[in-house]
Amino acid sequence: MEVLPGILEFHYAENTGIAFSLFNEMPMLLTLLNSLIILGLIAWVIKNKKLDLGFALIIAGGVGNLIDRFFYGYVVDFINPLFVDFAVFNVSDIALNLGVVALLVDSFKNKKGIAS
Repeated sequence: MEVLPGILEFHYAENTGIAFSLFNEMPMLLTLLNSLIILGLIAWVIKNKKLDLGFALIIAGGVGNLIDRFFYGYVVDFINPLFVDFAVFNVSDIALNLGVVALLVDSFKNKKGIAS
């Protein structure tokens, strides 16, 4: 469904892999790794008593994709930018990427690094 002609469409896609459908032949391993990474991030946040926007977005995006993997066995992607040859993605992917950008900006701003 074209939302903004020539700019954006919604296109249903089932992604059993990670970004750009990499490793799509290993959905169970990816589900396990996704779970371990999310649990590790949550444990780090609890231990350090530091939850900033970056970590919140990464955890939320990871949980969103994990819910899809748990219930469907794949991640539902649907956002397709037409103005550039790019992958179809979803809202969780946006949250993950914004979280990484927020952590990088914060680490450069504080000059202490991400884990400081």
